[in-house]
Amino acid sequence: MEIVYLNPATREPDENGVAFERTVTEAGAVVLIPVTTPPPPPSLEDIKGAKIAELNAACNTGILAGFRSSALGEPHSYDFDAEAQSNLTGMLSVMNADPTIVETIWKTTDVGPLPHTREQFVTLCRDGLDHKNKLIARYWAIKASVEAATSEEEVLAIQWEAGNGQGA
Repeated sequence: MEIVYLNPATREPDENGVAFERTVTEAGAVVLIPVTTPPPPPSLEDIKGAKIAELNAACNTGILAGFRSSALGEPHSYDFDAEAQSNLTGMLSVMNADPTIVETIWKTTDVGPLPHTREQFVTLCRDGLDHKNKLIARYWAIKASVEAATSEEEVLAIQWEAGNGQGA
């Protein structure tokens, strides 16, 4: 039995990892059977890149999951997906541009729309930003641990811890 390479000079399989095994049948016919070679194991840099992508996704999921705020005096839950973030920013901009706006109705996810004074709404926006910034800071710290890791085992042991960093 002999392996036949598409490029005999390099004795390497083709770009898909395929070489051919040459066999001769009892009748004397030469048959080429594809033989695949397993891909090389991922490099440490590949493993780190995959882990960083996983952590980034977990961070984004935590941010978009929403947050809790006690801006009204007791904790309530609020949406914080991309649309909610845009809406918060838009309303805050309008309030800053028009000091005659002293109250707005804003939807909580636990009890529905509630009135928020200007001060309460500013606090709500700060709480949302704090929620986002805490998760991003956590991501950066964990990402630095991944980048500093010197083995696959170290990288794989790094996890995004349970909890979403919601502040009350």
